Amino acid sequence: MPVTIEWDNIERTRMLIAFEGRWTWDEVRVMADKGRRMLDQVEHKVDYIVYRHHANWLPAGYLTQVRDIRGQPHRNDGQLVVVTTHALIAELLHLFNMLTDCLQMPFRFARSLDEARALLEQRSMRIAGE
Repeated sequence: MPVTIEWDNIERTRMLIAFEGRWTWDEVRVMADKGRRMLDQVEHKVDYIVYRHHANWLPAGYLTQVRDIRGQPHRNDGQLVVVTTHALIAELLHLFNMLTDCLQMPFRFARSLDEARALLEQRSMRIAGE
């Protein structure tokens, strides 16, 4: 399947959402529903890594679809790190969110999965030390 979601660590504090090749908004809806069910299973904040490393596909209707699929924020939403090496995709996502707040959560960009995990680890260490 071109869109998947799974726990990224044993503590269930991080989810990995991966996009491969061409995908549809219906596939994203299925993934988002599964993600909400996963969030309902825990009682703590969960961060997300969206892995688009080899995916440069963005189907039509991005703003409308993301707002519709995202819906209301979940009580366990943490922060989001998008992994992409495509500067144009990163700029578009940043611009879309800046104009519409369609993601409704803080987010950053990373160039690799390791960098994304390190960013989230640094954040969780800062929060634990507060």
